[in-house]
Amino acid sequence: MYTGTKKSELRIYVSNLFGWRTNRKLIVIESDDWGSVYMSDKRALEEMKAKGIPLHSHYLKNDTLESNEDMEMLMDVLRKHKDASGRYVVMTGVNVVANPDFEKIKANGFKKYEYELFTETAKRYPQSDRIHSLWKQGIEERLLVPVFHGREHLNVQRWMKLLQEGNETVRIAFEYGVSTLSKEINGKELADLRAAFDIDTQNDLKYLEKVIDTGLDEFESLFGYKSTFFIPTNGPFNNNLEGLLSKKGVKYIGTGKVQQEPLGKVNIKSISVT
Repeated sequence: MYTGTKKSELRIYVSNLFGWRTNRKLIVIESDDWGSVYMSDKRALEEMKAKGIPLHSHYLKNDTLESNEDMEMLMDVLRKHKDASGRYVVMTGVNVVANPDFEKIKANGFKKYEYELFTETAKRYPQSDRIHSLWKQGIEERLLVPVFHGREHLNVQRWMKLLQEGNETVRIAFEYGVSTLSKEINGKELADLRAAFDIDTQNDLKYLEKVIDTGLDEFESLFGYKSTFFIPTNGPFNNNLEGLLSKKGVKYIGTGKVQQEPLGKVNIKSISVT
C-alpha cells in the first residue's frame, strides 16, 4: 500500500515488476463495499460511543449504504469524461447483495441467520430508496459494472456464534443494526467479522458454498447478468471454493499479489499470484 514514503513507493514498484504487462495507457476505477451497511446511522454511532464500544475505525465512522445522491453525482462525473474512442468512463462496483435481517434473527432467538437483499435494506433509508434503479441505469448507460464481492460483507458463522454466546459488545451493536466490530468494550480484539470467506475450521466451507451459491443467484436476479469476477471481502479465501465459483460462471478472482489462503485453525498458506 502506498503511504507517501519513498520506501512504500519502491515496494509498489518492485511488486509491479511481475505479472501481466501492456503498453496501453489504462486507468482502472474500482470501488468496493457497495450495498453494505457498516454503521446504520449517526444516532447509533453516538450512542454506541457513549456505551464504551471502541469505534476507532474510519469505516465505522463514515461507511453506510450509498444514497441516491451518491449514485447520481458519481454518474454525472463519469459522463463528463470520455476515452480516445469516445466512450464514457466506466467504474467497476464491487458489490454485496445482502445485509443481515436483524428483526428476523432477533425474532428466532438468534438460532438462525436470516438475510435481506440490499433493495430491502434501502427501504429503511429514504435517501437510498432509488439506488437499485440507479444501478440498473448505470449498467444500461455502461457507466457502472457491478461485480460480486460476496452475499453480505459479514462472516456469518463467526457473528452468529458470538450472538448465541451472548457476547455483550456484539449484542449491543446488534440492537443498533451494526454487525461488524473489531474490538469488544474491554478492548479485546474480535476475529475479523468483515472477512466473509475466512474460515476457522474446514467445516466452515460447507456453509460458504451456500453463501456463494445463493449470493451469485441473487446478484444475477438483481443486476440482470452473471458476475464473471469475484473479489472476496477483506481478502481471505479458501481455494476449495474455486470449483463452485467456476460452475456459477465466475472466471476471475481478485486477491492480493500474495494470496493469504485460510486453511482453518488459524493456519494460513501464502500463494504468489502472478
